Amino acid sequence: MLPKLHVTRVFSSPDAAGSLTGMLVVSAQQGADQYQAIAAQLGFADTGFVWPEPGRDVWRLLSYSPVESLKFCTQTLFGAAAVRWLQQPSDTSFQFETANGPYRVQQDQSDPQVWWLQAELQPASPAAMEIVESLADLGIEVDCLHAPAYLAGVGRRRIYLPMSNEEELDNLACQSAKVDQWCREHALTAICAFVALARDRIRLRVWTTSLAGEEDSATGGAALGILALDAPLQLELASRITVVQGRKSSLAGGEILLRQSANAEAPHIGSRVILVPEGRLPDMQAGTD
Repeated sequence: MLPKLHVTRVFSSPDAAGSLTGMLVVSAQQGADQYQAIAAQLGFADTGFVWPEPGRDVWRLLSYSPVESLKFCTQTLFGAAAVRWLQQPSDTSFQFETANGPYRVQQDQSDPQVWWLQAELQPASPAAMEIVESLADLGIEVDCLHAPAYLAGVGRRRIYLPMSNEEELDNLACQSAKVDQWCREHALTAICAFVALARDRIRLRVWTTSLAGEEDSATGGAALGILALDAPLQLELASRITVVQGRKSSLAGGEILLRQSANAEAPHIGSRVILVPEGRLPDMQAGTD
């Protein structure tokens, strides 16, 4: 039998379309080349392949963009949780084994469409001046930055650019081929430009190598990385933060929820997940459901 495809809309809200994420329920692990080919054919920003571990209440999850495998992907983790809940509606917490280790995704206590997961932050470090100055090759001038650029992220190394204002953020226009080449030359996976509108609200735009340098509509790991900049940039972020990703004039972006505490506990990232009607894919042999 052909694999069952579930399409989920991750990081969605009434004002944001979110990111379409494909989830394929397979019987067991297949070849990486096969998974990559399917992800490329589907064309979603992220596609996850999940299957149950025999004798354990744990599912394996492998994640792919159209062009590369993803060690850590919040979109597929949230999509996988929503798919498991569809099959086990009495459960509200699901464990997944990923290429980046184990993660537990939990349903919000008051809203069943919202899911949370906890992830450790990687420390932020100042970006070398030569890297920052080379942004001019992409049409990004140092003068438009409000504060120093930093390297941070969760699962993937990204550069973060604190922009002076929303106008500067929306005026950014990066060519995908140049972004992809520039990131790979500097061993980075994304350019993340952001503006802190308030202690509890951030606007973010992300261009990523996982989409060959194209702009992403919603990037959970990139949003999480902003929390690592709270102290060095003195952002004084609140305990609950909403990150709105994408151009201001576009409805195709995402809304990402963050929670952090004053103690040493790792932060949480949250997402509203909408399940789109499921189907089956012809001519894609990725196992059976």
